[in-house]
Amino acid sequence: MKRSWNFGAGAIALAIVLAGCQGKPGQGGAASGGEVVAEVNRTKITLDEFNKEVEKVPPMIRPMFNTEKGRKDFLDDLILREVVLQEARKQGLEQDADYQRKVADFKRGALLEMVLRREVEEKTKVGDEDVKKHFEAHRAEFKTGEEVRASHILVKTEEEARKAQEKLTQGADFASMAKDVSLDPGSKGKGGDLGFFSRGQMVPEFEQVAFSLPAGKVSPPVKTQFGYHLIKVTKKKEGKPQEYEEVAAHLRQRLLREKQKAAFDSWVGGLKTAAKITVNEGALNKGIEKGPSEASEGAGPAGKGNPHKAAEGKKESTDKPAGK
Repeated sequence: MKRSWNFGAGAIALAIVLAGCQGKPGQGGAASGGEVVAEVNRTKITLDEFNKEVEKVPPMIRPMFNTEKGRKDFLDDLILREVVLQEARKQGLEQDADYQRKVADFKRGALLEMVLRREVEEKTKVGDEDVKKHFEAHRAEFKTGEEVRASHILVKTEEEARKAQEKLTQGADFASMAKDVSLDPGSKGKGGDLGFFSRGQMVPEFEQVAFSLPAGKVSPPVKTQFGYHLIKVTKKKEGKPQEYEEVAAHLRQRLLREKQKAAFDSWVGGLKTAAKITVNEGALNKGIEKGPSEASEGAGPAGKGNPHKAAEGKKESTDKPAGK
């Protein structure tokens, strides 16, 4: 058992150290000051450098390298990395076009990360009072087991949505219209029925309307990233109210994301307004291959017009999976 554990720790350390090579192109080989713990062909590895590399290790496995053997194993892997880097330089790979492109990509990414941290993350905070105030003002939203069953009609433009709404007002059948005109291939065959879903499963704009509508009512046009929806709530399951302590952590993260998105949109909007931007649509559209996929135009990623969050392809792990 002990021998297996040592092998696992070494493998983890090696993977982390080699990942350090890939994550920061052009780095390595120059000592950063402090007592020297090793030297590889006159290139020094200092204690400061060693400790900084250990700090990059995930906290849960960092204790592995807080023993004499663990530190020696980790240093051996740093030496291995330096040997490989020196061989790469010896082969002239620093002048390779692919390497230079990767360095440029890394620099752009680092700059973007830094400016977003400065202009968005550091300027948006959510305090305890903000969380409590939102909870008290929206207590009805915080229920466990609350579900809604709804159908929808998805169209491309607001004008199309208004026309469909007018026909419904005049007595048209919702399910029949969904089968005829909805762009959501996943629900149109079922008359637009999405089944039951709980909070957190749909994109925010859709969810807000669906949970606020009385059963049997049809919403005005609702805009999401997929187009314009007419939403009809068919059934509701009341949930059990949650206490503040049950939702505070998740609510804080949600409010922070919303605040950061608003700050980002405002900041980037100002930059775009101030910038001189020209777009050559003729050149942009050259080479477009037209095919069967155009039949689902406007229906969202991969032809999906379903407003489930999973269709967005970029939601946090706290979100629930797509619906039933």
